[in-house]
Amino acid sequence: MKKFIALALLLTFGALPAFAADTKVTALTENTAPAAADLLYIVDDPGGSPLSQKVTLANLALNMPDIIVLGNDLSLGAAGVKLTGDGDGALTILGLGNGYDEDLTINLDDTENTAVISSSTGVTSISTGAIGITSTGTVTQAASVLTPTAIASLGTATAGKLVMTSDSGANNDCTTAGGTGKNLCIGDGSAFVFIKSVV
Repeated sequence: MKKFIALALLLTFGALPAFAADTKVTALTENTAPAAADLLYIVDDPGGSPLSQKVTLANLALNMPDIIVLGNDLSLGAAGVKLTGDGDGALTILGLGNGYDEDLTINLDDTENTAVISSSTGVTSISTGAIGITSTGTVTQAASVLTPTAIASLGTATAGKLVMTSDSGANNDCTTAGGTGKNLCIGDGSAFVFIKSVV
């Protein structure tokens, strides 16, 4: 009977993978989807009083130092975006693949109290889509023309606000008889005073 039990134990443990103390890491089963609570083996204070300890992936990530890129470039995906620093306070954001690959450079070092934005790829406009722009500072317009693509309002169409219409045709309703020129009007949203027409 004892021989039978011994043989059964031998067959049972013989079927299990045997990992000796000197088993290579490459021989271990791979975890392709580690979770935050998974454990890693670490040696704490290896140069002083080393202790064998464990750490979760979550705590390991929480205590990682800031990322320092030794080169000037950081690419996020083969067809994503590339961030490039010039080593002197400017950051360039460049599109990679799958598009027009425009770039924007933000210089935070060369002009006092000013972030200078430029492009080396010919960017002439920045579209914010449906996102509005709000500022409590001063907006300075150079010697050029503001070109709204719809009715432009400085403020909402309520009493005391300045409303400009810049479309031709149907939206030129601030003149008495309509018209096709580009008009400047002042009104409260319902009644307008015609100021000037530029044909």
